Amino acid sequence: MNNMFYNEEAKLLYERIITLNKNLMLDEESISLKKHIVINNGSLINTCNLVYGYKPFTEPPEPYCEDFAEMTARLIFHLNKGHCFADGNKRTTLLIIMELIKDAYPVFYNEFFRGSLANFLVEMLSESLEYKNILEWVYKQYDLRYDISNEEQSLLEIAVNYKKAGLYDKAKEIYTSLLHKYGSSSILYNGIAKVLACNGEYEEAIKMFESAIEIAENNNIYDFQSIYHKKMLEERKSIPKTEFFKYMKSVSENDNFQLK
Repeated sequence: MNNMFYNEEAKLLYERIITLNKNLMLDEESISLKKHIVINNGSLINTCNLVYGYKPFTEPPEPYCEDFAEMTARLIFHLNKGHCFADGNKRTTLLIIMELIKDAYPVFYNEFFRGSLANFLVEMLSESLEYKNILEWVYKQYDLRYDISNEEQSLLEIAVNYKKAGLYDKAKEIYTSLLHKYGSSSILYNGIAKVLACNGEYEEAIKMFESAIEIAENNNIYDFQSIYHKKMLEERKSIPKTEFFKYMKSVSENDNFQLK
């Protein structure tokens, strides 16, 4: 299947979406068919390639998605409208968008945005909204004070995908290069901390989360995500090992994750 994907990032996104739907169908508490069925695999592959691909015959190559807002808007439009799965399409769309936001813009990762997106996914289908309407909605949701360059965003997404694949050294290399080029930020420190934690470097991860919290506080932001992760790592020896493993698996977002 690898030759169907534009690049490794598109393939990792595809696998991530497939896993989310599969987990939804296996969740005993969810209302579902209890069976993971892909009914439009071609559409799902094309969507992942679109997010990470380039427009044909452009020089230099021009990406289909110019920024994070456009990337998430295209995913919302194509996943929610494309009905790639027999069940759970809206829930899968909601989960993948929230995960991407958690990776790239953790300051937006909250229940308010989650609720707004859940309502919008229903509205866009009932109102038969077009892509341009969805893109307008997405831009209104994002606070441009936290915007970053397209290059930095692309590299952040690659680093996150490496983390999910368990390629921690490659992820750290990208984060280090971003720090040298763009300087420190809560987003970068948060990302590095998660990679370090997944690699078993807990004390170093705690320091990175502390740096993320400090930068957020200097900008009058309460970074509850970094505070939560810091607390979990600090209390790792006092909580049940099964609970800590479950937490770390959620951080890694890798079904094959193992504690180091």
